[in-house]
Amino acid sequence: MKEGLKLLRKRPLNFFQCVAYARLRFEKLYNHAIKQLIHVYPLDAKTKEGTAFWALPKRPPTPLVFDKEDKMHCAFISSLACLRAKMFFVEIPSETPRTEEFRKYCGDLASEFPVPDFVANEEKAKEIQNEVGKADKDKQEEKKTEDKEEPEEEVNQDDLAK
Repeated sequence: MKEGLKLLRKRPLNFFQCVAYARLRFEKLYNHAIKQLIHVYPLDAKTKEGTAFWALPKRPPTPLVFDKEDKMHCAFISSLACLRAKMFFVEIPSETPRTEEFRKYCGDLASEFPVPDFVANEEKAKEIQNEVGKADKDKQEEKKTEDKEEPEEEVNQDDLAK
């Protein structure tokens, strides 16, 4: 019930607020989260064994900077803004929101919205380290289990012929 009330208090009143929400989500998911990960594990980070943390198969992510000319960025903004508008019964300013022109319009609106700068969060840094540590521990246990299993006997072609 508390979550529902919280959602209603923050509900958008117009489509621009839906676009602003989408722009903040873009920044959080594709820029700030990646910068937080790189803050915790810089490109030159080493594991406990002394190997590079970002060695294959891991590849270091690159934070995205919103570009109103990028079709994928505009598609994300317009899709999320329209979803939010539909959820809260806010009028969408176009009858055909899936067109390139409308996506471009949403991208232009989103570029006008100011976003906060990235600030490293030490609590989230600890959470990320715990998650990575747990994943590494699970991987080591899985490898030990595989090593303990006995290999299956190979079937000899001569035995099959009999």
